[in-house]
Parts: sequence; structure tokens; C-alpha cells
Amino acid sequence: MIGVLLFCDEGKRGCTPLLTTLRAIDDIYVLYWNHPNLLETIKKSKVDRWVLSGNATYTKDTDMYRVPMGIFSMPIRVFAICYSFQSTLVQLGYTMHHKPRQAITKYIQYKGKKILVALNYTQCIKSPVKGEEAASAGESMIVRYKNSLMTQFHPEKTADGRALLYEFLQKN
Repeated sequence: MIGVLLFCDEGKRGCTPLLTTLRAIDDIYVLYWNHPNLLETIKKSKVDRWVLSGNATYTKDTDMYRVPMGIFSMPIRVFAICYSFQSTLVQLGYTMHHKPRQAITKYIQYKGKKILVALNYTQCIKSPVKGEEAASAGESMIVRYKNSLMTQFHPEKTADGRALLYEFLQKN
């Protein structure tokens, strides 16, 4: 089973491609960002693989949408996507930059492979991320942090991205 922490609102379709991708890998257990006692619920779930979704909200706009940093101290694997990546790094002291909306695809080198990634954003963490960065091509980044892999793009939008997500989520 894969746990999914959704930062999009219930009933919104923005997370549908991600949920469809994850259901093709394994059964999913869904929680929303505003779930009471979120970290305790994650711990009690016994799910050891979690995906943290994106969101259309600016990372700096509200504290309501913050990734709970305690998740990175749990004995679980975490894959943080786009907004979740940004929320985590802002909490670690990195600066968010705003820019005009861009919807682009580009390649990023990771583990000796070229990975086609899809970006659609108005904010970004600018490269480089000191000490944790695994790969980057401008603002497209893959970052390792503790027990996680984080992407400043949506892996569910390309075949290469889905392969990266699938590889990370494989049971050990």
C-alpha cells in the first residue's frame, strides 16, 4: 500500500493524474493536509511509502498547507512532488522565487539517465540546493533529503517521471 498526503482540496480534480498513476502501482491510502492528528495517523497507518502531492497555492501564502516536517523523521520513504518539495525547502530556509507561469518540458540527468520532466509553475526554488541536490537542470530539480526524494516537477505527467516515481516506491 502507498500512502498519499493530498495538499489539494477534496473534490478537486488537480490530483487525479497522480492518484491514477499511484493506483497503477499499488493500493493507496489517502489523507488530506488538514487531517486532525496527521503525523500520528501516518504513524498508526503502518504504511511505509508516502507520496506528498502538489497544490496550486503559493507556498508562502498560508501556514495551513505546510508539509509536516516530522514526516521526515519517521521510518518511512517519502516522495514529495512540486508544492510539497517547495514547502519542505522553504521550511529548511530556502527562498521561493515567483515568476510568470510557465508550462514546459525539459530533460534532467539523474543516475546516468535523461528524464523528461513536465513543469507548470509560477514559483520555484532556484538551483542549487546545497548538500541535498541529486540532479538539476535550471529550476527542474530532484533533491534527496533524509528518507525522501523530492521533485520540483510533476512525475506523473511524463513516462520518465512515472518510472522515477515507480522505482522509488518499489517495495524493498
